[in-house]
Amino acid sequence: MHPAAKVAIGVGIGCAVLAAICCGLCGLGYTRGIMPMAQKLEQAEKDEQATRATQREMEALDAEFPPVLSGPLAEAAITEDQLARYARIRAATAEPLARVDAEIAKAFPVSDGPPSAFKMMRTVTGLVGSQIGIGTQWRACVEEALPVLRRESMGPTDLARLTELVEWRYLRRPEARTLGLAPEERSELQGLLLEKRFLDSLAPENMPPSMKIEGQDAEQLKARHADIDKRVEELRAKADLDVALSGPTLALLDSHRGELEALPAAGVAWLASLTQNSPVTHGLESMGRGVQWERHVPAESSAPEALPPPEPTPPPEGASAP
Repeated sequence: MHPAAKVAIGVGIGCAVLAAICCGLCGLGYTRGIMPMAQKLEQAEKDEQATRATQREMEALDAEFPPVLSGPLAEAAITEDQLARYARIRAATAEPLARVDAEIAKAFPVSDGPPSAFKMMRTVTGLVGSQIGIGTQWRACVEEALPVLRRESMGPTDLARLTELVEWRYLRRPEARTLGLAPEERSELQGLLLEKRFLDSLAPENMPPSMKIEGQDAEQLKARHADIDKRVEELRAKADLDVALSGPTLALLDSHRGELEALPAAGVAWLASLTQNSPVTHGLESMGRGVQWERHVPAESSAPEALPPPEPTPPPEGASAP
């Protein structure tokens, strides 16, 4: 399992234990919370191993069906047959991709008021549970996609490039904007968007001064949110720069625009990442790993208070005092 996922799961379990102690329900918290979470973690490890095995099979398709779209995409001239195969793959994978996207949305519920210890616990443990759910849906998506790609004689490299050509360069779907970036910046943008959703779900503008998340108070989190917004806009602008298409490709896509636009957009960007980790792991490393409540000490009282002098020891009976 991704190390950041384990950290988040550990935090979720720790928060559940703390809440159980606070409520005087340690036994109940263990039997209803910690044990099921441990069992889910064990299942998630098995799911990840199975997903990786399927992804290795998918990667092998590039050797069986060598990529043909190897040059600059702005110069690529795709064929009617390539586009037809791509459209069939898109239609066959639309439902599992939408399930992955829906599971991601569950991980970041919008806060319904000022934070509290229990809301923080619910947010973090909810993220943990969703990470497991996303992993399950990602495994199902990869497993369903493998036979479809094999049937259409296409490897994941050509599929990723066709997805960028059709969904971003031609249709300009907002859901596919990350595909307009190099792999490193694509992962960065995906991670930043997930972190932004995480911060939005915590509503740092309502945090009391005694609360910190990963050592950051409300003002620091708001500053981080602003930094994320600025970087996201920079990356989005960069993705918008390179959307050129060759004349033959543009003419072919124009002739099929209606059927391409009718394909569902949910989760389409993940179609270019079928051989990578579960989507939510792109953002886990940059998300808050813990919630801390600290006693608020005013700045003027920050120095430790001097201890009173010790009481003098009384002299033993019969002895004279000095």
